[in-house]
Amino acid sequence: MGVIISASDVSIIEGGAGGPGELWERFLVDNEQTGFVAADGVIGYRPSAILPQGDYVVYCGLQIPVEFQSLISVYGIFISAANGNLNWDANTNYGRICTETYLNHTEMAAAQDTAFIQNILTCVDLSGVFVGIAAEDNIGLQFVRNIAGSTIDGDIHAIGVRLRFNV
Repeated sequence: MGVIISASDVSIIEGGAGGPGELWERFLVDNEQTGFVAADGVIGYRPSAILPQGDYVVYCGLQIPVEFQSLISVYGIFISAANGNLNWDANTNYGRICTETYLNHTEMAAAQDTAFIQNILTCVDLSGVFVGIAAEDNIGLQFVRNIAGSTIDGDIHAIGVRLRFNV
């Protein structure tokens, strides 16, 4: 099983009082041979982590700002080289910084399905594993491409995670 780790350069866009805010984190590859953390692909000028056909895992970390009030949405953004169905699992563990263990909360979604159309920026709804998040939670996310149940014949580019929230 391959491993992909996200970079620590999270983009935060916060709205006005009561308006929406946004977190964005991209996926990058942890190259076991070189030790460098970098994108291993580019699609449409976007750095991406390539998920080859088979069981493969990507990871990402997010820090929820103190201004967070409630979750609006959270999506993984992907591009597939082919049409088909992606069967996936997602897992999170998180805790409030400086007060809780890193896995104080855990959430899992198994054997989920998302239809992909070749070259379309596809949003995979990950809100089911972010149900209990709160301000100042530090989140670890694992996303698994399952070979069983998937019909996509080819690579998938993992672009990043977009989390929108009310402030």
